[in-house]
Amino acid sequence: MNLAKITALSVLFTIILSIHGIDSLVQCIASQNQFELISYSYKSSAGTSSIYPGSKNVELNVIVQSLIEEDIIISAACLQLPEGFTISRGSSQCSPPYTSNGTTYVIIKQGDIIAFKYRFDVESTISPGKYYANITVYYHKDGSEQHQIIDGIEIYVDHYPELYIDVIDWYWSPDAYPGSQNIYLYIVLKNVGDSAIVQAEGVAKLQSDIFIPSNIRFGIPSLNKYATTSISLGPLSISPNALSDISYRVELVINATMRTDDNVIYNSKVTKSFSITLSPAPLINLAVLDYGFESTRIVEDTIQTQFYITIVNKDFKTVRSITAYFTILSSESSFINRTKNAVNIYRQILNYGDIATLRSPPMIIGTTDRVDIELKLIIFGEDNGAEFWSENIYHFTVAVNKPYINLIITDVYWFDGEIYPGSENARLAVILENYDVINVEDVIALIELPSNFYPNIIRLNRY
Repeated sequence: MNLAKITALSVLFTIILSIHGIDSLVQCIASQNQFELISYSYKSSAGTSSIYPGSKNVELNVIVQSLIEEDIIISAACLQLPEGFTISRGSSQCSPPYTSNGTTYVIIKQGDIIAFKYRFDVESTISPGKYYANITVYYHKDGSEQHQIIDGIEIYVDHYPELYIDVIDWYWSPDAYPGSQNIYLYIVLKNVGDSAIVQAEGVAKLQSDIFIPSNIRFGIPSLNKYATTSISLGPLSISPNALSDISYRVELVINATMRTDDNVIYNSKVTKSFSITLSPAPLINLAVLDYGFESTRIVEDTIQTQFYITIVNKDFKTVRSITAYFTILSSESSFINRTKNAVNIYRQILNYGDIATLRSPPMIIGTTDRVDIELKLIIFGEDNGAEFWSENIYHFTVAVNKPYINLIITDVYWFDGEIYPGSENARLAVILENYDVINVEDVIALIELPSNFYPNIIRLNRY
């Protein structure tokens, strides 16, 4: 009897214990589904969806729904952040439950939508990537405090925005030509990236055999997003061997201190390349007023004569200097040194309307009826402050005459005064004047007198 009672009590106690264990298991399973994560969102202190290493006061909103049939009271939901994240100064790790209009709940019913709000900082030392957080909801049900952990909150830390700068325009001032000096290249830059530029420094690299200097440092002031600025490179000198019909590459290497929308400061670097061109050298209108040889009349076999050309500047551009290249195209003539080419440099400044005469070195005119000459002028000019080299080419033909002697008898007289019939040993003077450009080195004259003079044929030398 006693044994039966003891056995019955043991079975009853075991059943009670089993039932109690099952109820606890059901409560545990139910507690994991008391709240459902509806959504979450975060934004930076600037209101943007991107956050970065170093972002502060990031606002996190977590939206959940109560699945509990009974009315409950939520005391708080506390945020658990991953390593490298901290709660912002002045904020709390735990949030009260908020309604959709921003007020706090007192009693929460089944199906109510609940919002929890937090602010956190991201340490600048963490790497960009995906991080996970959760909240623990503490609530009162049936007079006891319970809690549930809600996972599934993903926080993505972005890479810092890259430095993006566009070259939207460039220009020379003054204009750039092959051979120009002391000019400046102006470059208009636009910040098209997602961060502002606090300040930047860079190096512009140009083609070393064309531009001097070829590496130029520059600075960029503070530049907000989508703002533009202009930088100047110079003074530059351009090689006279540069060409105006090709493009030259310019490379900008820029190191910048950047600032995101939420005031995170970081450094970035970019290399930007673009092409520039030069203007073709302008022509200068140098009109020919006169040309020829210095001798009054040029004849065959003339020596030591000079070719000249008189020009006038009919252009508003200024001529600083002229290098004249004379080339004799005729085979029979040459310069005094027996060459066909000669150079003279003229450093006379010619403004509008000024006149200049250019002369060749001395020449030898051979046995010919003409002399053909090519004249190439390499002009160093200036136009509104822009210096340049220009080239003008002229061709001339000068007629050459056959040489002849033009001697005129200007006077005839007797040395001994009056002469009478029968006079002897009388001396006759004949005065000749040279009316030609040719110098007469020696003269032998034969004078024929009437038959009653003796001798009536006389041979005379220059006296």
